[in-house]
Amino acid sequence: FIGSPIWNYYPTAYIYSFIRKTDLTGKKVVLFYTFKGGLNDKAIEEWTTLVASKGGKVIDVIGINWKALKDKTVKEAARELVQSRRNSWEQL
Repeated sequence: FIGSPIWNYYPTAYIYSFIRKTDLTGKKVVLFYTFKGGLNDKAIEEWTTLVASKGGKVIDVIGINWKALKDKTVKEAARELVQSRRNSWEQL
C-alpha cells in the first residue's frame, strides 16, 4: 500500500519523493488516497506511471472521501474497502 492525502488536487510531494527513492521491482501496489475536495483526473495516471517506472504494478486504487464518511473514521472506511477487495488482489 502506498497512500497520501490529496492536497490541491494531487497526492502530496512527499509521496512522489518516496516513490522516486524506492525500488518497487516486482511489487504489487495498491494506491490509496483521502480527500475532501476533488482530485485532478491526471493525478492517478501520473501516480500509476511513477510506480511503474520504479518497477511496481498498480493493482488497485482506493479513494476515501472524508465528506462521505458520516459516522465512520478513515481507518474504518479503509478496513472495509480492503476487506471487500482483498480477494480480487490475491487473484492478480
